[in-house]
Amino acid sequence: MAHPAITDAELALRFTYHRPNDGQADRYEHVRAAALELARDIVAMTPLSREQGNSLSALDEVVFWANAAIARRELVDVTGPADTEPRFVPGAPS
Repeated sequence: MAHPAITDAELALRFTYHRPNDGQADRYEHVRAAALELARDIVAMTPLSREQGNSLSALDEVVFWANAAIARRELVDVTGPADTEPRFVPGAPS
């Protein structure tokens, strides 16, 4: 199955800065705090090893993608003039 073409709007969504708004920063911090707790557990309960390092790297990636979802996918109101930026609203469907 072929992947659909990536639109310019998708590229702009992925590669532009999204200033936190309306509680997003609190949610970023909640995700990071939960990951930090798990990271500490992983270090405490596993031997220093490649596997431990890989699990911490994977947890880094989890935090990145979770926070990217918050930043990127709360998109609404993309029907305005072409020269305006989309607005981001917490909890809005993308």
